Amino acid sequence: MDIRVYYSMNSDIQFIRETVFMKEQGFMNEFDEIDQHCSFVVLYIEDMPVATCRYYEEKGKWYIGRVCTLKEFRGHSYGTLVMQEAEKQLHDQTNRLYLNAQVRASHFYETLGYKKTDIISDDEGVSHVLMYKEL
Repeated sequence: MDIRVYYSMNSDIQFIRETVFMKEQGFMNEFDEIDQHCSFVVLYIEDMPVATCRYYEEKGKWYIGRVCTLKEFRGHSYGTLVMQEAEKQLHDQTNRLYLNAQVRASHFYETLGYKKTDIISDDEGVSHVLMYKEL
C-alpha cells in the first residue's frame, strides 16, 4: 500500500472518481472548477489507484471532498486512510475542517470525528450535509 499527495488532477484520480461517482452513483458533473486549485490524496494497492479525496481552501475555510473508494476495495479502511492523510496535510493550516457529505454516507464521517450541521444542500438530486471537525 502506498499513499501519495498530488497538487494537480491526474488520470488515477479521474479513474477513481469517474468509476465511483459517475458510473456507480450516476452523477453527471463530477469534475468542477475547484479541481483546478486543490490537492489530492490517492491510495494505491500494488500500483493500482483505489481510493482518493481532495482538499482545498475556500473563503478562509479548508474543505475535504470527493472521498471515494473503488467498490471492490471497500471494507478495508482505505477511505479512512485517505481522510487521515488529508487531515495530516492540513493540520498546520487550520484547526477546523469542513466537508459536504452525502447524507447516506454521513455516518462514515461521524466515525472519524466529524459533526453534522443543519446546512443541507442538493447536488444532482442527492442530499448533502455540511459537516466539520475540530483538529
